[in-house]
Amino acid sequence: MYQFTGSPTCPRSDAVRPGPAQWLPSRALTGLRTGLLLAFVFLLFGVTGPAWAGLVLSGGGLTLLAEGGSAEALNLATGKTAFAQDTFPLSPHALASVNDGTYGQASSWLAGSPDSFVGIPLGAAAQWIGGVAFGRDNLGGNTDRSLGFYTLQYTTVANPDAATPDASWTTIGTLDYQSAGGANFASPHRRHRYSFTPVQATGLRLKTLNGTDYIAVDELEIYPGPPVRIETGGGLAANNLATGKTAFAKDEVGVAPHAIADVNDGIYGNANSWIAGTTDSFVGINLGASPVTISRVAFGRDNEGVQTSRVDGTYTLQFTTTPNPDAATPDANWITLGSIVHPGTIPTPALRHRYSFTPVQATGFRIKVLAALFPIGIDELELYDYDPVPDIAVEQPAGTPLDAMIANIDFGSGNLNTPGAAETFTVRSTGTGALSIASVTTIGGDAADF
Repeated sequence: MYQFTGSPTCPRSDAVRPGPAQWLPSRALTGLRTGLLLAFVFLLFGVTGPAWAGLVLSGGGLTLLAEGGSAEALNLATGKTAFAQDTFPLSPHALASVNDGTYGQASSWLAGSPDSFVGIPLGAAAQWIGGVAFGRDNLGGNTDRSLGFYTLQYTTVANPDAATPDASWTTIGTLDYQSAGGANFASPHRRHRYSFTPVQATGLRLKTLNGTDYIAVDELEIYPGPPVRIETGGGLAANNLATGKTAFAKDEVGVAPHAIADVNDGIYGNANSWIAGTTDSFVGINLGASPVTISRVAFGRDNEGVQTSRVDGTYTLQFTTTPNPDAATPDANWITLGSIVHPGTIPTPALRHRYSFTPVQATGFRIKVLAALFPIGIDELELYDYDPVPDIAVEQPAGTPLDAMIANIDFGSGNLNTPGAAETFTVRSTGTGALSIASVTTIGGDAADF
């Protein structure tokens, strides 16, 4: 027998919420209330995309990560020149306020029309981006001018601006700000941080649409995507910034032949590798007192392909601007670029893999490793400021360069069908990448004589 107090008739839609007439414990009635509430949610928001109560996201892998918070160290919008379709001519609103690093009404952009846009150019060369954050007033003082329909777009046109044609912009996804409510969306006017499927872009813009009011944005922030794998296998290049630098680590296994110094000694293989002393460790490279540009990292367990253990786990890539960093540099001084998880979809995970990320100025780099089972091992940690590029030089004799396109070499006179004196040619790479020679071919009218 189930009992209730209050009216036995279901009173309008507020029967699904606690009110003056409270239901006593009842499995049947509780199930009814839950079903009504779920039905109401599906009818109101649909099932076309991820929804956070009054927020509906669609396309591009858009995911709401956080509400509130503040700008992160890798905000790519910092220092860039913002552009917009229009700006309402009312102080204190200004276009430059949208990426000045200051939150609040007094430092915000206000659209000059209900259907507008605001954006950030990232330069002439495309770079990977995978996150965005924006809000109306992250200080919480103003709650108007935030609800509406937002379209997130990117372009690969060099140095885009307000005049870049609409046809040159590609839509990542849409964000429909309908009302407050739900996890991380209690205050639509505050800053909200999103991730999306990474794209290569020279600029990003946010289209705004509100039928009754003009949208305002106090800060528009852009963040890099995660590191992108660009090579498996391969080898050391001449522009490896880790060469000759001092390596450091939280700990080491303490068993020969493994040592911290092996992680950047230029030799691959288990016999010249660092192995962590614990399952939660790190290893890094001190790049000096002054920052240098890095945009590539390469590492692996054993690039000779012999050892495949001590690979599974999470690898978090971090950099710092602290002069001459070492194992004692505080965690708070390290900035995370992203994480890589093994096992994943990467083939032959124990081999060397090279990753690309947004260029940063750094005095040091470290990889935090969290092992799934056994402490992680790394045979080489390499750092680069650009992709290695091979170049070719032909020398004869060795040390004397030839113009490989027009050089003439006199082989002298010889008797018919009798081998002449040998001439040795040296081919070497003078670039920053490995030079692979697949074959040597003799061509020309008398090729058979050589």
